[in-house]
Amino acid sequence: MTNQEFYSTFCSEEKCVDYIKSFYQEQLTHCPKCKHSNLTWKAKYKAWRCASCSTKTSLKSISFMRDSNKSFFEWLEIIHMLCHTKKASSIAEIHRHSKQTRYETVYHMVQKVRAEMGRINLKMTFHYQTKVRGLKAVLEQKINFLHLHIRKTANSSNDLIHLELPVTRALCIKKLDKKRRLNYPYSKLIAFSLSRNPPLVTKTLKIQGKHKRWLRVLAENMQKQLRGIFHYCSDRHIQAVLDEYTFKYNHRLSLDHTMHHFLEESGENLPT
Repeated sequence: MTNQEFYSTFCSEEKCVDYIKSFYQEQLTHCPKCKHSNLTWKAKYKAWRCASCSTKTSLKSISFMRDSNKSFFEWLEIIHMLCHTKKASSIAEIHRHSKQTRYETVYHMVQKVRAEMGRINLKMTFHYQTKVRGLKAVLEQKINFLHLHIRKTANSSNDLIHLELPVTRALCIKKLDKKRRLNYPYSKLIAFSLSRNPPLVTKTLKIQGKHKRWLRVLAENMQKQLRGIFHYCSDRHIQAVLDEYTFKYNHRLSLDHTMHHFLEESGENLPT
């Protein structure tokens, strides 16, 4: 979806609400409070009302957009700018092209979307694991490699991946972050990336000639992002950048529907 198609399709807040609601209304089968199944949509409140206890369940509260006062159009705009191209975009670039006026707002929204991409990536089951090297000059000196989890498909060109920091490095970042979290205004953003459990894979991929070329391409693409696009990435957000790259890589064959896939997969596990 191009920028022109996006702004012409989602030209009003009502259209944005209807589009996002279509991904969540089928999963919300009962009231979170009384477990009653009779729920009625109230467009005025952008929420469902339970016929039994009259509890309102807002659309934003059951999604990754919770605890935010931004409109649904503003959220869709940020998701679109993150997903509509294979090439990654820096937060400063998204801030320039979006309708937001404050950089901190765009920063917070982008990090929340990246965290949701990380949850989506961890839902998959993987068959093999190996290591991606060649990032020592770009990342911190203590990171010599990244764990690569691979999910094989019928067509090898459609294989899915997941990049994860080494466990020892993740624990080191977690210890250092305890001292810095008091001065960080968005501590909830990094709680998931620092406490998550990486996928458990028992089989190790046998590295052959074609695999070496593939791993080199993955390493070079990450170098282009971290050095040429982001210029700098702090320790606490390296995993979020890996999650964004992984999500866009897994949906590279359906680029025009990446935003659709993101909302569809983010609405699979609603809070009970």
